[in-house]
Amino acid sequence: MPTTTTRTYSRKSAAKRRADDTVPEAKRRKLSPEGADDVPTDVEDEPVADATTPKRAVAQRDSTELFESVTPSKAPAASPSKLAKRMLSRSRTESSMASGSGSSSGSIFRVPSKPTGTTSTSTTARATPSPPKPTVKPSPGPIARTKSVGAGRTYAGASRSFLVPIPVDQGSLEKLQEELDDEYASRESYTALRTRWGVDVSEDDPYVYGSPAPSDTSTPNGSPSKKGKGKARPEPVSLPNGMMNPLKSITELRNQGESRRFLDGVGYLWEGLHVSVGLGLRRTSALEINTKLCDSEFARKAKTADFIGQTWELLLTANEEKDKIMNILVAFFCALVAQDQASLAELGQRPGGELAQTLFSLLDASSPSTDPLIYATDATQLRKLGLSKKDQSILSIIHNKITSSALFAESVPLSTALLVSHTLAALPPAVLEPTRFNLKALLGNLEEHLSPLTLATSLSSIITKPKDHPVALTTVHNLLTLFDAYLLSGWAPPPPEDIDANHEALEDARDAWLADGLLSFAMYAEASRQRQAARLIALRLLVGLTHSDKVWCGRLKKRDDAVLFVLRTILRGHAERLESVKEEEDDQKMKSEDTDELLLVPGKMKMEEEEEEGKAERDEKKDKDEALDALCLGLGLLTNLVQVDDDVKVTLRDIYISSDCVPSKCLDRCKCPRRMTSLKALVEVYTHLLDIPLTTTRPIKPERDTSPSPDDLLAAGETRLLLSHFALLFGLLMADNERNQRALLAELPEAPPHVPHDGDAGKVQMLIVNAREFAYLYSGDADKEEGNNVRKVIWAMEELRDGL
Repeated sequence: MPTTTTRTYSRKSAAKRRADDTVPEAKRRKLSPEGADDVPTDVEDEPVADATTPKRAVAQRDSTELFESVTPSKAPAASPSKLAKRMLSRSRTESSMASGSGSSSGSIFRVPSKPTGTTSTSTTARATPSPPKPTVKPSPGPIARTKSVGAGRTYAGASRSFLVPIPVDQGSLEKLQEELDDEYASRESYTALRTRWGVDVSEDDPYVYGSPAPSDTSTPNGSPSKKGKGKARPEPVSLPNGMMNPLKSITELRNQGESRRFLDGVGYLWEGLHVSVGLGLRRTSALEINTKLCDSEFARKAKTADFIGQTWELLLTANEEKDKIMNILVAFFCALVAQDQASLAELGQRPGGELAQTLFSLLDASSPSTDPLIYATDATQLRKLGLSKKDQSILSIIHNKITSSALFAESVPLSTALLVSHTLAALPPAVLEPTRFNLKALLGNLEEHLSPLTLATSLSSIITKPKDHPVALTTVHNLLTLFDAYLLSGWAPPPPEDIDANHEALEDARDAWLADGLLSFAMYAEASRQRQAARLIALRLLVGLTHSDKVWCGRLKKRDDAVLFVLRTILRGHAERLESVKEEEDDQKMKSEDTDELLLVPGKMKMEEEEEEGKAERDEKKDKDEALDALCLGLGLLTNLVQVDDDVKVTLRDIYISSDCVPSKCLDRCKCPRRMTSLKALVEVYTHLLDIPLTTTRPIKPERDTSPSPDDLLAAGETRLLLSHFALLFGLLMADNERNQRALLAELPEAPPHVPHDGDAGKVQMLIVNAREFAYLYSGDADKEEGNNVRKVIWAMEELRDGL
C-alpha cells in the first residue's frame, strides 16, 4: 500500500522542484473508478535530499512542448475521494459537490501539477487548486453552460454572499448587467447624503437649516426619510458661484460647529489658569491668551464662543495672590477686550459688577513709582522692586507683546495705569460706581501722574525740556476723561453714605494739588502739540470747576501765568480756526479746478487719490474743530474768572500779549516784539468776526419781539455764537470799571449806519444786540438763573448806552 505523507496545497519550493528534476519520474498509478475512494487525490511528495548533499548539475530542459501537448479533454472527472470530501465539507461549498453526486458539466480541463509528455485520463483526475502557468493559452471562445448552477456561496455563508445569481441564457445575463448599471448610475452621492441627513450640522445649534429631503437622485433601495410634523425650516440663502460671505453670524458659526471646535482647542489654556496649578503656569497661560487675542480672527471666534466671559472669571480666580505680573496680564486682557465696545459692555454688565471694581483695584495698586511695566527695560530698578530674573524675562515678553499689539502709539510709554485707564475710559460711565474707594483710587493715581508738574520749582524748565521730565499724556488724558464724567454725573448714582466723603475728597484735592495740576497740565499739553485732546479735556474741567465757584477761581487767580494762558488759548484758537477755514476754501477751489483732470485718471488711481483727499479733509476738519473748541473753552474760562472776581478785570487790562506767543518763550509774560494790551487783542478778534461775511447764516434783526429758540441760534452759525460771547465778555469787563470802559470804547469798531445810535452809544448798542443772542441760549426753565445773570449784564450795558 502506498505511503501517505502530509501535503499542503501551495506550490512547491524551489529546492523541492530541483530535487524532483534530478530524480527519474515515478510511474503514475492508474486509478479505477472502483478504487478511487481509497487512493489519495494528490501525488505523494518525493523525499527531499539533504541540504548537505552536494547537488549534481543538471542540464536545463525545454518544457515548452509539455504545455503544447496538453489539450482540453472532455473526459468525465472522477468522483471526489474521502480526503477531498473532508476538505470540501470543511470549506462548506455546495452540497452537491461535497456529496460527490456530480460536477459541473462545463468543459473545464485540469493541468497536472507535474505534466508529462503524454496525455492520459489520469490527468483529468488530478484536482489541484494551483492556478495554471501564465504561458497557458486561453481556451478559444466562450464556454457554453448546459445546466443551471446555483448561486456561489462564500465561506461565511449565504448572509455575506456578494456573488450574483448567474442566469442560464445569454439574454438574462445582459438584462442583469443593465439592471446593475442603472442602479450604480442612480445611486446618491456621499455629498448629497451628508447634506440631506445633516451630518455636518453642529449639535450646538438646535435650529437645523432644513429637513432631510431627498436629493434629485435617490437610492433605489434607500430607506425613506421621516417627515417632520412641524413647520419646515427656511433654506439658507445661497450666494452666487464664487462669492463668499466673511461676515458670518453667530448662528452660522454655531451651525458649522466652529464654536465647539474652538473651545476644544483652547481648553488647555483654561486648565492652565486653574488655581491648583503653579503661578508660573498661570502666568504662561494668561500670556498666551493675550497673545492669541491680538489676532483678529481668534478674537472673532472668542467673541462668538463666549470665550471672553469665561476667561475673565478664570483670570480673577487665578490672580487671588495679587501678583504684580498677573496684574499686568489681567490689565492687558481688559485692554484687548476694550477694542470691541460690545464685548466690553457685555463684560462690564456681568452679574456682580466685578470688572469695574477689579479695574479700580488695579488702578489703586499701580503707582508710577512701583509699576514694573514702566521699568521693563531697567534691570536695576526691577531688582529693587523684588523681581527675579525669571520674572524679568516674562515681563520683557509682556512688554514686547503690548508694544506689538498696536493698542497705543509707539511713542506712548507703557504702564499698568495706562492699560487700566484705557479700559475704564472705554466703559459706559453708567456702570462705574462713585464709591469712596473708586474716587480715592482715581484721584490718587491722577495726583501721582501730575506730581512732576505740581512739584516742579519751575514749570518753564519742564516745558522747554519735556524729555527730562516726562509726563504720561495718554494716561492723564484717560484719567481726566473719567473725572470729567464723574463731575457731569455720568457715573451711577452714588451711595448715600459716600456722598459727603467724596465731596470732602474733592475739596482736599482742590486745595492741595488739583487746581495747580490741571492748569500746569494744560500748559504742558499746549507746549507738546502732540495731544491737543488732552489740553481740551483739561480746559473743559477748568471751565466746569470755576463756574460760579469763587474758591476755584481764587486758586487759579493766584497763578500769574493763569490769565496769560487763557488769553493765549483764545488768540491761538482764533488764528488756527482762520487758518483752517482758509485752507478749506483753497482746497475747494483746487478741487473744482481739477475735476476735469480726475475724469481722465484710471479708476484705481482715482480711488487712491480720492482716499487721500478724504483723509486730508478729515484731518483738516479735526484741526478746525479742535481750534473752535479751544477758542470757546478759553472764552468760557475767562468769562467765569471775570464774572466771579473783579480783580481779574484789573489784571487783564495790564497784561500784554501777542497772537504769536508760544509757551516755551512766553510762559510767564509775553516777550514777542508785536505785543499789545489784552483788551486790544480781544477787540481785534471781535472786529475780525464782524468782518466775516455771513452769507451762509441766518440774518438776525437788531430788535426782536419774540425770543428765538436755542436751536435757532446754533443754526445761525459759529461766528454769530462767538460774537455774542465776546459781546457778553466786554459787557462784564466794562461793568463798574471806568478804565475798562474807556479802553474798550476806544478800540471797538464804529456801528453800521442802520443802528439808531452813533458814536460810543452805537458801539455799545451793537454789543447789546449781539449779547441778546447769547441770552437766548438760557431761555429754558432749567437755565433760569444763568439767563438772569446774562440779562443783568445786558441791562448794565443799556444803562451805559443811555448815559453816553
